[in-house]
Amino acid sequence: MTPIWLTIVVAVLSVSGALAAQWLASSRAYRLALIERETRRAERDRQSREDAYTKFLAAARAIKPGKQPTADPSATESASTALREAAAHIELYSPDLAEGPLAVALAAAERLLTLPLAMSPSAPAVREAEREFDEALAKLRRAMHSDLDDS
Repeated sequence: MTPIWLTIVVAVLSVSGALAAQWLASSRAYRLALIERETRRAERDRQSREDAYTKFLAAARAIKPGKQPTADPSATESASTALREAAAHIELYSPDLAEGPLAVALAAAERLLTLPLAMSPSAPAVREAEREFDEALAKLRRAMHSDLDDS
């Protein structure tokens, strides 16, 4: 026959083991949930940046030199507004990018949009503005790719 104290020790140990197993399982599940939540957050952030970059590049493509510069002030203003609105999203998601290449690209775009209002679209200054805009846009695109590759 087994002593009563041995039965009590076994009962206490089995209850303690069951509680410890539950605690370990719940702590692992909590850590896994944290990791998954952080992964989803990073995914959403990356997708938001991709969307903002895409909107800006689409707006920039609308004023690309392949399309003839126009002397129509309303078309110029609408293109400029669309570009600034797209840039606002980039400023929200990537402040470092906004302070550097984006600011240069916006300045080049504004110059490209306003010069044909004052002179002929085939003037050398307009062609120079087109070249500056292309260079600024290429540099910005490289910075965007680098930003997305880092995340």
